[in-house]
Amino acid sequence: MIEKMEFAILRIMGTALSFIALVWMPWRLRIAYAKFLYRITYVNPKKHPTFMNFIETCNAKYDMGKKTHDAYKNIVIVKESHENNA
Repeated sequence: MIEKMEFAILRIMGTALSFIALVWMPWRLRIAYAKFLYRITYVNPKKHPTFMNFIETCNAKYDMGKKTHDAYKNIVIVKESHENNA
C-alpha cells in the first residue's frame, strides 16, 4: 500500500515537472531549469530504493526497456554496480 502511494507521488511529481517544461521560457532560464531537473532527478539507487523499484516495476509491467536485446538487464547491472560500489 505504501509503495503504491510512493509510486503515485512519483508519477504526479513527474507530470508536474513536465508541465512546467511546457511553459515558454527564454533559453537561459530553460537551461537553468534543465540543470535544476538534473540535480533533483539524479537518483543514487542506494539512497532512493523506491525510485529504482518504480523503474523496475514499470519496465516489467509495460514491457519497457526491452526494445533492444537485453536492455532491461542493463538496468539491473547498473543497479548492482551502484550497490557494490557503495
